[in-house]
Amino acid sequence: MQFSSPSLYTAPEAEVQGDKTRDYRLIYFRRITETVEWAGGGVKPAGKNVAYFVGFQYTDSEGKNVKRLVQISEQDEIYIA
Repeated sequence: MQFSSPSLYTAPEAEVQGDKTRDYRLIYFRRITETVEWAGGGVKPAGKNVAYFVGFQYTDSEGKNVKRLVQISEQDEIYIA
């Protein structure tokens, strides 16, 4: 995997190894977005989009909530947040 933006460069070793003073929490969920349309006096399904999320979060020494997420779309597109 290659990122062209220098703002995405990070040394993840500290986060991957973890810090024994932090309580890491796993995040995982699926988001389903359904589109419906009004047709002939009723509602009928028009499409569905599914995205998967996985990541972790922790509270740092300053009390800030830090969250790292990866989103994967149905088209295998990956977004890092």
